Amino acid sequence: MRIFCLLITAVLLFSCAKPRVNISYLEPPRRYEGGLKKLAVLPFESTSMDGKAFASELEAELLQVNVEGKPYFSLVSRNEIDKVVNELKFSSSGFTGESSELGRLLKAEGLLTGVVEYASGTGTYYEKRFRCTKTKGSGLIKECVDAVEYPVRCRTYELEFSMVPKLISVERGKILYSRRITRHYTEKHCDDYGYPPPSFSRMLDRAKGEAIRELIEDIAPHPVTVVAEFIDDDEGVKDRNSFEKAIELAEDGRVEEACSLFRAIKGDAYALFYNKGLCAELEGKLESAEELYRKALLIREDERIRRALNRVTLRRLKREKLESLVK
Repeated sequence: MRIFCLLITAVLLFSCAKPRVNISYLEPPRRYEGGLKKLAVLPFESTSMDGKAFASELEAELLQVNVEGKPYFSLVSRNEIDKVVNELKFSSSGFTGESSELGRLLKAEGLLTGVVEYASGTGTYYEKRFRCTKTKGSGLIKECVDAVEYPVRCRTYELEFSMVPKLISVERGKILYSRRITRHYTEKHCDDYGYPPPSFSRMLDRAKGEAIRELIEDIAPHPVTVVAEFIDDDEGVKDRNSFEKAIELAEDGRVEEACSLFRAIKGDAYALFYNKGLCAELEGKLESAEELYRKALLIREDERIRRALNRVTLRRLKREKLESLVK
């Protein structure tokens, strides 16, 4: 299954130096690769926020995870979860021990729950300011010759967010994935800034959003984007006119045309091998890209080539795992 060809996009980034492209592709989950997809998201335990509302926010983000144009997760509806939990009087603190029975009733493969907390606070301090009291000169050009110092009250706004998700296997009744995900933000505001102070609700929304994205990357395939650049060094290139034309096409954003021209150029210059390898990678031909990058690296030791070779080697090694997850 050639999922990579469908998922790679190339977007030119204009630069005064070398033409660059964005390479976007799927990475397997960072931590849990067990492939549980039919999940019931249960209320999170919390003493500082609404754990049920947080579970709903998490559900909304999980439903946005798409692979090859299809939802990756299948979620049990919130109404069905509430109905079963309320009727059988399951306790949120006992979800792990009751996972087999609860999961069976919900027809889920896994239960996703955990603990979520946040704390916030402010501090006060003063900063020095200076006000000019005497000037010399006239018109638009004046020089301050005397000033007084005065204090301005400032505040710090701190927020600490912590989430410990638990992904529980219904079949095994065990926690398969869990770790602490935290975010800490500090902002300041002084009375003379001329705009409103930071909002704790905005800071909390940011923390929740970032933590949820990190959780999703831990348990689901996720897109990764890296920036690569064509090499415009024509050393050793026999058909320099065609090579320079291909570089110009890439600079103009006409990457497909540039790659067609690179492939037509004969020779064994390191930049030619590398650019052909980059074109192969953009098309999802990882084996060809790896071979071409290796040829380029044998001719010239270059950090850009080594990064590209490491990238496609890792992608190729992860491909089998990724394809098994997206069947």
